[in-house]
Amino acid sequence: MKLVLTYRMNHDWDVQELLTEYQKLLQRAIDEIWGNTEWKEKP
Repeated sequence: MKLVLTYRMNHDWDVQELLTEYQKLLQRAIDEIWGNTEWKEKP
């Protein structure tokens, strides 16, 4: 089992654009994976 810790820190950085662009990048990756997935029905 692994434990992941997070810490809160005060800052004045505007990270909204970074988060928005990262979300777009992840969505493009998901779209690419789904677009290349071949679905087959079980008989």
